[in-house]
Amino acid sequence: YLAYEHEQGGDFSKAQDVYIELTDKWPKSRFIANAYLAFGEFYFNQAQGNPSLWDNARKAYDTVLKYPAPENKLWGYAAYKLGYVYWNQGEYGKSIDEFRKVIEFGTQYPQLPNAKGLAKTARRDIIPVYALSGDPGKAYAFFKPLSEKQDDPGTYGMMEDLGLNLL
Repeated sequence: YLAYEHEQGGDFSKAQDVYIELTDKWPKSRFIANAYLAFGEFYFNQAQGNPSLWDNARKAYDTVLKYPAPENKLWGYAAYKLGYVYWNQGEYGKSIDEFRKVIEFGTQYPQLPNAKGLAKTARRDIIPVYALSGDPGKAYAFFKPLSEKQDDPGTYGMMEDLGLNLL
């Protein structure tokens, strides 16, 4: 909580010091995933201007994912941000895989905070990445199990968005 308070106050250096202390001294704490998520967010934001930091963000988010859901309520968000890391690094296949995992997470754990919203957002964000690297001829089969209700209207909506992205 102290690290979070430092973050909210804009003192990211002190926040990082507290998170590092947490990870070093209390590696079994239930807040470890929170600490690594904070590291991921820090590096993600810094990587916008310094692409050499994308790998640091990736490693931090990967560490959050080592703590499984549903106990780790941050799992879906970390996977979502990891999808963006890969997208920014031009690793579109990995980005698509992460967004797909977020959709599956939201479907499997709809009772977790923000799980449904993350899945909905991942459904939207997977489309432009697929447009960059996926096979349009296989798109319907790819999107059908990922559409919200796994029905034709939901899949056709994703296909329409894909078409717009391809244009």
